[in-house]
Amino acid sequence: MAVQLLGFFLGLLGFAGTVVATVLPHWRSTAYVGSNIITATAYMKGLWMECVWHSTGIYQCELYRSLLALPRDLQVLQVHLSVLIESPLCYNEKSQSVCMCLFQ
Repeated sequence: MAVQLLGFFLGLLGFAGTVVATVLPHWRSTAYVGSNIITATAYMKGLWMECVWHSTGIYQCELYRSLLALPRDLQVLQVHLSVLIESPLCYNEKSQSVCMCLFQ
């Protein structure tokens, strides 16, 4: 019983980590620091949005306008993580056929 509870909570922790990693916009980060520290800028790209942080404290995020314009690696990651998040919902016996149709 204790091993099953440990496995359950570890699985739940992994699922929560997958959801958080999918939503956060910090998949790819680059920084630009000019000759003055005031012009420092950090760019962060996620699966669903792109964010810019300026050294003045301004933090702006913008959703991607076209998902087809993204690089191929981000498109593949979007599909894989979306399937990972939705696949635990397919273990119900009644909805299994619906999920099989969606993911084939």
